[in-house]
Amino acid sequence: GKQIAFTTLKPGSDRKLTYSLQIIDVETKNTSEVKTEDSFFRLIGWSAENNKLLLAKYKHSTTLRTDVSLLEVQIESGDTKEIAKLENAYQYNIYLSPDKEKLAYVANIEDKDNIWIMPGTGGDAKQFTANNDSRLFFSSLTWSPDSDSIFFGKQLRYSLLSMLTNYE
Repeated sequence: GKQIAFTTLKPGSDRKLTYSLQIIDVETKNTSEVKTEDSFFRLIGWSAENNKLLLAKYKHSTTLRTDVSLLEVQIESGDTKEIAKLENAYQYNIYLSPDKEKLAYVANIEDKDNIWIMPGTGGDAKQFTANNDSRLFFSSLTWSPDSDSIFFGKQLRYSLLSMLTNYE
């Protein structure tokens, strides 16, 4: 609750883009850089111990699916360890549960989208859904506040606008 992690994109000295993982102390407003790379990465969240950050790293691609390395970064040292390799995953559909114990993601295996769940520290993923239709896509994953349920969208197109009404 006293630090905020965020990523930035900045041009390097050779005009090549550099991706940076930073933390700001809410009380002092001091910012520290934890990690810098030439490869694109996305912040997934804090570890359960709050001393590490989880990142999804992949080559920036125009395709929706790619192989993603799930990394654990020590805040103090910036040391990085790969904890999982997610094959053919949707790079923006990877989410850590509120209790930080589980990670859910969508991957397209054997030409079918499915949701997979794995421990937040890495390890073996288990298939959560049983999709038999190659035209059906999963999107918009979100965890319930108690980390016991996952809500998600099912759609027949990549672009879809959904609206909930009369929700209390």
